[in-house]
Amino acid sequence: MSGSVSPIWSGIPDGADKRQITALIEAAIRDGRLPRGERLPTERAIAEASGLSRNTVRDALARLVERGLIARQVGRGTFVSDSAVPLGLTSAAGNLRSWDAMPAPRELVEFRSECEPALIQLLVMNATDADLAAISDLALSGRRATTWDRCEAVDSAFHSRLFAATRNPVFEQIGRYLAASRSTPAWLGLKEQTFNIESWARYQAEHEAIAALLLRRDARGAREALRVHLGRVQGWVSD
Repeated sequence: MSGSVSPIWSGIPDGADKRQITALIEAAIRDGRLPRGERLPTERAIAEASGLSRNTVRDALARLVERGLIARQVGRGTFVSDSAVPLGLTSAAGNLRSWDAMPAPRELVEFRSECEPALIQLLVMNATDADLAAISDLALSGRRATTWDRCEAVDSAFHSRLFAATRNPVFEQIGRYLAASRSTPAWLGLKEQTFNIESWARYQAEHEAIAALLLRRDARGAREALRVHLGRVQGWVSD
């Protein structure tokens, strides 16, 4: 871990509770932004970067330890567990150094518009109640996001969680690749340049509506809501 704190930590929305921070860190592990063997910052550093209390951070990390996603090593620190992410993801995360190999924003959104709505039926069938609660928590955490990087962190984590909740390893891997594609300078630069809080408020309301439909396991309603949402995102990229 370098001396600077990764945007993953500073991108945690203000006021997030331990369930929400747990879900956000888990999403970063699942999509490869926190690769296997990565050393996490100290509880104090995470608390300072995110604005959360150390007790909240400590409780969130304890949950991740219980799930086997991170491991504490006495005298060394806390690390992402070797078993937390499939081996194939290491090379995928490494490819982030070769930005030319990643899709352009338009290509990424085109694929997501076609692919993500198709997940919903499988998600509704396979997701646990805890999976759906985590999706809802991520959606609600966006209410406290007010800067482009924090909104992007919530947005990426929310959509990544949809893929993970299918409990299908192929879709999970696709979700990790798509999340990695959102770390390119082209995508992040576009988000920063075009961000405005009014647009985020619309996206946030749509996230909450999708999450509410998923909690009711309303596959048809959630699929249509997601299709409309991604259509808006596709229009933003085209503009």
